[in-house]
Parts: sequence; structure tokens; C-alpha cells
Amino acid sequence: MTNEHLETLLTGLYVKIDDEIGETRCLGRPPQLSDSELVCLAVAQALLGFASEARWLRFARTSLGAMFPYLPERPGYNKRLRAALPLVKKAVRLLATDTDFWFDNHWVVDSTPVPCGMSRPTVKRSEMAGWAGYGYCASHSRFFWGLSSRLDPWRDVVNQYWNAGVTNAQEITTELRVLGFTGSVQIVRRYLRPLRPHGDGRKRGPGKSAPTTPAIPKPRQVSRWMLTHPDHLDQDDALGLKTAVSSCEHLERLHSHIRTFATIMKQRRGANLPAWLDTVDADDLPELHTLATGLRRDLDAVINGLTLEHNSGAVEGAVTRIKALKRQCYGRTNFDLLRLRILLTP
Repeated sequence: MTNEHLETLLTGLYVKIDDEIGETRCLGRPPQLSDSELVCLAVAQALLGFASEARWLRFARTSLGAMFPYLPERPGYNKRLRAALPLVKKAVRLLATDTDFWFDNHWVVDSTPVPCGMSRPTVKRSEMAGWAGYGYCASHSRFFWGLSSRLDPWRDVVNQYWNAGVTNAQEITTELRVLGFTGSVQIVRRYLRPLRPHGDGRKRGPGKSAPTTPAIPKPRQVSRWMLTHPDHLDQDDALGLKTAVSSCEHLERLHSHIRTFATIMKQRRGANLPAWLDTVDADDLPELHTLATGLRRDLDAVINGLTLEHNSGAVEGAVTRIKALKRQCYGRTNFDLLRLRILLTP
């Protein structure tokens, strides 16, 4: 990463953190390194992979001196960082909620496997059955649930090759690489092992047929389909949304509520919001009940925002732009040049 790209990243990171946490000190002399700058440095240290504070401070003094003119010594930095731990947690959570993975119902983590479902009836009753694999791990000498995440987008293709008579894992992997698969042949072999005779990987007699039903879409994928305007969905996404909605009554009602609310927002029909809230409250969707409760707390303001053409978006955008320009000029110029940049920068 070049210095120019690094400065752009840290400028955007600082503006976002400063907008959310701001200045937290009320009494005493203001510190030379503000809380927003401290949290920005801590998050940047984690993003850039610096495990040692000493190495990070040396790098910051060498490459980030123009953006952070004052950097404390290591003991002072560590003391300030420990005291600002709640702010760091708040900033990390803020950045996490801006990603699509935050809304997933299931997260895949790399950790020590825990024994579970030691009997076959217990395994079959689990909610993970059907989309996660359950098997024996020789390295850990135990059974546990697992996912071949890299193979998930290509499971249907692998099933088609298997049902067509192509049973060699290496040949299937070669064909998948042409389509963009980046995993190893071992992932394909582990997936095909239960389909082989006796499930031990040996080629004796006819094997099982691979499932022909399409893979169950991930919650994040269905959420993206629902929150995207229907005109912006391609043919495959539109078909996937139609299939998902038609197969679940709750998803069908949820999709209807989302499209109605989107119409209210886009066409400025704020007067229809109370009726939409009553419909949501009468429906059996607890997740939307929380949203409806929050909207009712300041219903008049929400209706005005969805009805009138006036809003604070232009003001918020101007403030964010000024903060970014101010951060770029910090320690490099005076107020006169900053004023000119604010007035002349489009």
C-alpha cells in the first residue's frame, strides 16, 4: 500500500470515527493527541497487522508524521490506549456493522472444534443437517460439524459432474478451476467421499447419486436480493428471490413489507407509514416489531422526513467534506488555505 493510499484510508477512517465518538473529554487541558486520533491509530494498527506497539509507533513516526504530528512514547501510548478501550470497542463494532457479514445468521470461524452430536439420531435432529457436513477429523480425533466454504458456490457443478459419471476428484477440480474455483483438490475429495461406496473413498461398486436440488442460499444473499430494487436484479438473482420467497411464508410476508416500505420512501408517501406500522405489528415477524417500535418513538419526525423534500443530507455531506479537508491540511498549512479549499473544492 502506497503512502497516498494509506493517507486516504486513514483520513476516511478518522472522519468516520470522529463523527461517531467525537471528543469525550470535558474537564482539564485538552490532550495533544485527541481520543479520535488515538482510536484511529489503534484501529489502523490492527488493520495493517502490526502486533507490536513499538514497531507500530516507529512506523507511524516515519510514515504518518504529517497526519499525526504528536505521538506519545510507548508507555504513554499504552496507558492512553488501555483507558480508551471502550472507545476502541465502539469503533470496531461500528466498522463491523458496516459490513455485509454482520447480518449473517451464521459466522464461520477458525477455532478449536468442540465435540457435539456423538450419536447419529442427535446429528440428524440438528438444524445444521443438510447444509453443513458432519464427519471425523483425524487431526483432532473427533467428530464435529464443518463447512467447505470455498466449494459452496460450486456444489451444484460438482453434483452435475458426479451424476454424469465423472468421479475423479482431480478431473472435477480441473474443470472447476476454469470456472474460477480457487480451492484444493482435497476439498473436492472430502465432499465426494460420502458419495462413494461405503463412504470410505474406495471405488467398489456403484456409488450414491449426488443431490440434484440447488444449494440453499445464504441469509446474506437472500437479504441482498430483498433489499435490491427489482429492476437492478439480474435474471439469476430474480429467480433465486422468487424461489426463496415462494418456499417460505415468512419470507413472502417480509418481502411484501420491504417492498411497501421502499415505495413509501421512494415516492414520499409518509402519510401511509402509520398504516404500514399497524400491518407490521399485526404480523408474526418479531424482528420487524423492533423496527416499528423505534419508528413510533419519533413518528412525526419520520413522517416529515418521508413526506417533505427538505432534509439535512446536504448539511451532513458538507460537514463530512470539511472534516476530510481539515484532516488533509492538518499540520501542513494555515487557516487561510483551509478556508480557500473549503470554498473552492467541489
